[in-house]
Amino acid sequence: MRINLNWVNQHLIEELYSAPIVNGVLHDGFDIVLIDLLGGEQIAIHLIERDIDVSVIQAVLDENAAHGRYTLFFLWSAMLLPEHGERYLPYDWMSALLDIYGDKIYAFENYGQNAWLFPVHFEAEAGSLWRNVRYGEVVDMAALHCQTIHTEGGFLNGAWRIATFSDEPAPYRERRQHTGKHHREPPRSTRAAIFAYYDLLGVAYDADLETVKREYRRLALQFHPDYNKAEDATERMQAINTAYAKIIEHLGANAAEA
Repeated sequence: MRINLNWVNQHLIEELYSAPIVNGVLHDGFDIVLIDLLGGEQIAIHLIERDIDVSVIQAVLDENAAHGRYTLFFLWSAMLLPEHGERYLPYDWMSALLDIYGDKIYAFENYGQNAWLFPVHFEAEAGSLWRNVRYGEVVDMAALHCQTIHTEGGFLNGAWRIATFSDEPAPYRERRQHTGKHHREPPRSTRAAIFAYYDLLGVAYDADLETVKREYRRLALQFHPDYNKAEDATERMQAINTAYAKIIEHLGANAAEA
């Protein structure tokens, strides 16, 4: 897993040095890169390859702000984000990032020695909590800028200093097909979607069948519309049913391969 991050870091550094708005790279810690813009702003770029939660997001934002820095998160899409084209119900930390970055989460992916940085858009369905996931275009470091976002009523409340991109002109899929030696699509692990279903049920990724069934029954009693009169109870129950079915299918496939 570390070699993936090394290639992503190398690509990120090359892109930063080629961007006309970047004055220099102040610190390169592989998963944390600190840069200085020509305008004087400092940005801390965090490459996230493991599970994250709202408290960690807030702690990072607060710490960077205390040092006068803006924050930019990139998450490993194959392990932490849903698939392109998927209909998805975001949970807490995703919703927090979507609030501060405007219904998108910035992601990274790599294949061999190639890497890509791009937004993953979570497009809202009218009158629904569900989102339609769409992979965007590779980011242009020349479009990097800083701003202060105010959020309330969600998982993060307050003013947050973030870095984001105002424009993404080069098509993600076109760029990654013409970069380097590899011209085929980088593999998207189906484990990414499976992990999301485990997270939705609140069980460990290595949970056995009985544990999954027990947690499903608990959530069904909590969110079934017959017992829960909240407006989103039906949607939540549908999401729980989908997650349970996908995990059962996944466990059955694994058992068949064993």
